[in-house]
Order: sequence, then C-alpha cells, then structure tokens
Amino acid sequence: MNINIPCKIGDTVWAIRNYSGTKTPKKGVVSEMYFVEKMRLCIVVKNISRGEWGKVIFPTYEEAMQEIERGQKMKHKYSRNNIQERR
Repeated sequence: MNINIPCKIGDTVWAIRNYSGTKTPKKGVVSEMYFVEKMRLCIVVKNISRGEWGKVIFPTYEEAMQEIERGQKMKHKYSRNNIQERR
C-alpha cells in the first residue's frame, strides 16, 4: 500500500483555527503527524490546530480561506432562518 504524505515535519502550512465560533487561517509549522482510524493522517500545527489535510490544514492561505468561506455558505444554507424562508 502506498501512502501519500502531503507535507513533512517542519513545513510551513496554514491551519484553520476556531476562536469562539470565528474561523481564521493561521500560519504555522507542522510539528507532528500520526494516523487515526481508517488510516486517516492527522497533522499537528504547533500551538494552532490539528486535523486532516484539505479539511483543516492547507498549503496556502488562499486554500484555507476558500474552506472557511465554503463552510460559511453551508452554515447559511442550513440555518434555521434560511430553511423557514424556503417554505
């Protein structure tokens, strides 16, 4: 089995950090990596966040912002007020 590791320890990456419900991208350094259930790779960005590549950890600021914006659109799409407006 081949496993693609998207970064290495010491690389600079962007991680999404959640401060009291507000998500912001933060630049940091990969300090640790390990596998969790179903062989998913968890990446730790020192003093910022931990998570999966492409969901919480990204190679660029722009990609991290796109994920935050996508999450905000989904949140709005499924918000209680928006569902009631559709009825």
